[in-house]
This record gives sequence, structure tokens and C-alpha cells, in this order.
Amino acid sequence: MDLLGITLALLVVIALERTHLRRIEAPFLRPHFAADFAFYTTGVIALGLAMRAGAQGIAAAFGVPPLPEWPALATLALTLALYDLGAWLAHRAMHRVEFLWRVHKVHHASPQLDWLAAFRMHPIELAIRHALSPVLLILLGFPPAQVGVASIVAGGWAALVHGNLHVRWHALEWLLITPRIHHLHHAPETSERNFGAVFSLWDRLAGRLVRATAPRDAVLGLPGELASHPHGWLEQLREPFRGRARTLAPNYSLLRPPRAV
Repeated sequence: MDLLGITLALLVVIALERTHLRRIEAPFLRPHFAADFAFYTTGVIALGLAMRAGAQGIAAAFGVPPLPEWPALATLALTLALYDLGAWLAHRAMHRVEFLWRVHKVHHASPQLDWLAAFRMHPIELAIRHALSPVLLILLGFPPAQVGVASIVAGGWAALVHGNLHVRWHALEWLLITPRIHHLHHAPETSERNFGAVFSLWDRLAGRLVRATAPRDAVLGLPGELASHPHGWLEQLREPFRGRARTLAPNYSLLRPPRAV
């Protein structure tokens, strides 16, 4: 059911990208599609489902008590909020710890954004993200079905905000991350802003939210490594272990965010 749900969500985003809402002209089978799809199938699907199944097995073996009976919508809202908070904390750690930044660089190395670029993540990063979100929630007694729905929402929204889309959803940004403000996170000058995956609340509370529109021709990716960072699947799996990062984590830079609009 979870796999069907995320597949349907991705099909919606893909359909939107094929319309006049596109940010830039780009083919569906763009460069590095195969490598990014390998990250999606082996990491997001295989690793994610395996870690959630393992968490359910541990919870059952140790008799983790379920949460008190709450209305289903209230439980789902709390599950999604905590799921997103875990993702935000994991993302901030990726930018603050040098080795984790070397791992996270795989994601930031995408030269262009679309639905599939959302899932270009090293398995180490995915394992940390899953540990802080679905796994921890299941071990705390949250219903696995509700965690599954939160996973579908988070995965579908990740594809949407990374999507090759130019949409004017400014009114939603008081609550939600939108494509335009997440695209700013992938621009080197503003990569220390807009860490949120679904909700903009965490960035707002941390003073990290910037609401602005990046130019359509903005250069995305890693400063100083736009041409040198590998894009093959196996090469990117090995990249974090090749010594110190050639590009410092963005939190060490003196770059300023653009003026909010």
C-alpha cells in the first residue's frame, strides 16, 4: 500500500512537470536519470521499507505500548509533524558535521532539480533520516499505518518541492515548503536556508526561512565542484570516503541570503 501511494504521488508530480508549469525545459530522461533512479529504488524503497519493517519487529518483540487512543486525524497530524521535525533535524546535521556533509553532497550535487533529484541521497543519509523519523516514531508507539501515510506524504512532497516547477504558491508558505523556496536551498548562496521538507515552521522558528524567488537560470549544485563531482551511482556511493571534503559545508561560508520578497 505504501509503495502504491508514493507511486501515485510521484505520477502526479511527473505529470505537472510535463505541463506549462515547468521551470526550465528538460527531457524526462535527462542526464544522470539512471543513477538517480538507482538511488530511489535501492535507498528510498528497499532501505526505507526494510528499516520500517525492522522497527515494527523490534517494537513487537519488546512490547512497545501503543499511543493512547486519539482521533485518527489528530494522530496523523502529530505523526506527520514529528516525522517532518526528524527530517529537519537530520538535514541540519548534514550541514554541520563534516563527514555528514560529505555524505549529503551527493544530494546537493544535482545540477538540476526535478522529481527524481529529491531521492538522490547516499544510503548513509537515508539511514539517518529514517532512524530519526519513521523508525523512532514506530519505537515510540505511533501506529505503523499512520507512519506509513506520513512517509507517503513526505515522499510525495519532497518530489514536489524538488520538482522542475514554476508555481506561485506564495500564500502557502506560512505553513508549507514550496518549490520556489526549496530551490533556494540548492543554490550555493542560500544553501544554509530553507531546510524544511514539508512544513516551514521549523525554519521559521530557527530564523532560517527565506521567502524569495531564484532566477530560472540560477546555477545549482556544489560551488567549485560543478564539473568535478561524480554523477555515477557507484562513484557517488564511494565519494564520501575519499578524504576531506573539497567543498566546505555551507555553514562555514559568509554568503548572504537574498532579500526576502
